[in-house]
Amino acid sequence: MTIERYFQWMRVWKWFAAAESTMQLEALRVLLDTLWREDCDKTPPLKLKEFGAAWALEERQHST
Repeated sequence: MTIERYFQWMRVWKWFAAAESTMQLEALRVLLDTLWREDCDKTPPLKLKEFGAAWALEERQHST
């Protein structure tokens, strides 16, 4: 996973958190969750931690 891909995932999850839940959205959420977990499993934990810290900075910049 690259940092760009990580940010894409975070934007997807942020969108889902704000969306109203329907059966169709739930099916898509399950699929995306599976893909997310596969990406995370292929990425070293330290790299995921770095991406998480970078995402927090990104979020702070966009919330101001």
